Amino acid sequence: MTERLYTVNNGDPEAAIQDRSLPKLGSPHPTEAGLYVTHIEAERMPPNLCSVRVTWSREGYPTGDIGQDEEETEIAAEETTGYMDLDRNFLGEEGLSFYNPRMILTRTMYKSFFDRSTAEDICGKINKFYFAGKKKGLWLYLGATARKVGSQKYMIVHRFLFNALGHQPTTYKVKKVTSEDENGVEHVTYEVELGPDGNPILIITKMYEEGNFSLLGAGS
Repeated sequence: MTERLYTVNNGDPEAAIQDRSLPKLGSPHPTEAGLYVTHIEAERMPPNLCSVRVTWSREGYPTGDIGQDEEETEIAAEETTGYMDLDRNFLGEEGLSFYNPRMILTRTMYKSFFDRSTAEDICGKINKFYFAGKKKGLWLYLGATARKVGSQKYMIVHRFLFNALGHQPTTYKVKKVTSEDENGVEHVTYEVELGPDGNPILIITKMYEEGNFSLLGAGS
């Protein structure tokens, strides 16, 4: 941590803190790398001046330089009911209980700017191409948070959700079957409809658009 006193020709402490000659909160130290302005306070001095104390420190500010990126992965298995395996084989109308791996990938990037429009466009989309070691369709972009940590540096945190079964909802086509019992009472049931090959007809609902994750600048 380091401090410096400035004298501002303004007797109003609140206005003195905003003086253009002073560094702003989050600004890097002019000579010491890794230090950022974390505190500014002003005290009135006669006749119409202010003494302003500026503090630079590392506390509360990341120390990564531009290009020194970070990656964090959270992995957990969640119990769910599946109606098909990874090869899209039907597992029965009641399905089977299994643990589906749930993984959240967080990539922290230090850059000189934040491309907000691209992040907004890709947020909520699945990967169109191979990404983070997985084939297309298995990653969902959850969005980003960007924080300005210097006059020309942003800390950008991108988050991605992995699903080994893909993110597009998948169901099987069902058909209505009407039958009549011996008493003439009509009964209605629903059964999975089979195709010409004898396998259930698979329906993939397109809920998520595809996006080119490489445009995010968050690695490949």
